Order: sequence, then structure tokens, then C-alpha cells
Amino acid sequence: MATASLFDMSAIAQDVAFSNRVKASLYAYCTTTLQSETANNHPARRSYASQVMNNPNEFIPDFTWAAASNQTLADGIITNGNVGLHFDATTTSLAIAAAVAAGGTDTNINNAVANAFNALANA
Repeated sequence: MATASLFDMSAIAQDVAFSNRVKASLYAYCTTTLQSETANNHPARRSYASQVMNNPNEFIPDFTWAAASNQTLADGIITNGNVGLHFDATTTSLAIAAAVAAGGTDTNINNAVANAFNALANA
């Protein structure tokens, strides 16, 4: 498996479709997972989820960058979506979008969002 670079992660974060998928994942996480969980920090997490849902445009960029910088997710995009090649300054936005669509699985995006949630919620 190829290891994504910081440049790769930056390119992934700038893909609009990727950001929209992160947004969908975050909404699903806030509305379903948090409603049924029994974690120790549940009140703090529930409060943060409410803030996210009430003003998503404030929070989506943070989650987009957090997900794009998730090594497992970024490695999957580079390995499976871009045949192990790194993005560079000549890589077009269409090529990045195609790689993200092919290599960025819903499971990896969901996991990256879930992993980022506690850190961003300070919970």
C-alpha cells in the first residue's frame, strides 16, 4: 500500500465531492450513532453534535481536513484510486476527484469522521 503524502492529503481535502461525502458521514454520525451511544462523555459529545447540526458550515471544513489527513483513508485513495501514484502540482482536479471516488470508501470516510469527532469535540 502506498503511503499518502501531505500534498496528497491536501489535494484530497480540496475535492468538493470528498467534502460533501464527509458532510454526509458527519450528519449520519451525529444523528444516529450519538443518539444511541452510552459513552462516558456522552453529554459533551451530544452537545457538540447539536452544535454541528445547527451550524454545519462552520464545522465541515475541520472534518474535511481531519478526514483527508487520516492516513488510512488517504493511503486507500492513493493506492486504490490512483494506482499508488502521488498527486503533484500537475494533477488535475478531475484526476483527484476520480481517485477519491475510486479509493475513498464510505467505511474509511465514516471511520475518519468518527475518529476526528472526539478530538474536535474535546470529549
